[in-house]
Amino acid sequence: MKIYIKEALKMRKITQKQMADYLAVPENTFSNWVRCVNEPDFEILIKIAKYLNVSTDYLLLGTDYQAYQGLTKNDFQELKYHQKEINKILDKYK
Repeated sequence: MKIYIKEALKMRKITQKQMADYLAVPENTFSNWVRCVNEPDFEILIKIAKYLNVSTDYLLLGTDYQAYQGLTKNDFQELKYHQKEINKILDKYK
């Protein structure tokens, strides 16, 4: 799944190094997430979204509203699963 971290970094004028330092992960690990070589876990994804002041929808879909057009049933099932996992994590911080 493509994750739109690169676009969010560019919008906020934040470097990959700054983001990796904030997350306390090696720069090459963060670079792999940006290049979609692998994906961050949900807790990291939420931290990235908060730091960049974007929604997790934006990071997962590229937009907050229009990205839902053209998605398949499987896409929605995957998003629903991810949203449940994200909500579980958010509940820890309430």
